[in-house]
Amino acid sequence: MSEPAPASTVALSTHAAHQAKAALGSIATGVQIEAPVSFVPASGVRMSDVPSAVSTAGESVGVAVDGKRDADPDTIVLTLRTVEGWPGVISVTRRDDTVIVDATIGPWPGEPALDDRSRMLEAAVRHELRELGRIPRIEPYSVDPIKP
Repeated sequence: MSEPAPASTVALSTHAAHQAKAALGSIATGVQIEAPVSFVPASGVRMSDVPSAVSTAGESVGVAVDGKRDADPDTIVLTLRTVEGWPGVISVTRRDDTVIVDATIGPWPGEPALDDRSRMLEAAVRHELRELGRIPRIEPYSVDPIKP
């Protein structure tokens, strides 16, 4: 006898689940659905991509992620460390279709060279978030298989 297939490792948000159910229902009844199922928010940015985007973008300006603080579901604050050992912080906030990236690097905020480095990091993070946002992903499966 063969082993049963492993449980699914995919979970949909409530909205995505309704879209998927509508898509499957339309196939069964022959009715077209109004909009395609999308797994990317309207802004094109998943907050779960922020640490990866900052880590990748930080390589270009000599900055590494040192820690993470979730301010709220739409804001992530990461502490940074430069190759010189200086502290830094970057916050990424999603508001509707807009993503706000704000970075401060170095022991003397306001110094032109450090402000330039902060702006370069912000631009690199926005670029990485757009690139990562093009990759369709869905959240890991998290439903308890025992509960009906």
